[in-house]
Amino acid sequence: MNTYGNLAETVRRVAAYQQAEIQHAPGYGEDFYRVTVQEGKRRKSDVFYIKTDAHLNAALNKLLTEAIYR
Repeated sequence: MNTYGNLAETVRRVAAYQQAEIQHAPGYGEDFYRVTVQEGKRRKSDVFYIKTDAHLNAALNKLLTEAIYR
């Protein structure tokens, strides 16, 4: 379930296109979100600072790399 908080619409579109789950994590700060991705049977999740689509892309790259190669 996605809870986008105050993410910009462009960031929401990137998340939807990449089929990532985004959950606002206000305990970490206003612009922090838990990002979850699944590649095959592997599911990876972590909390990231996300203000722009570049931040989201970096988070997705990190998680997908971990899911594929580790």
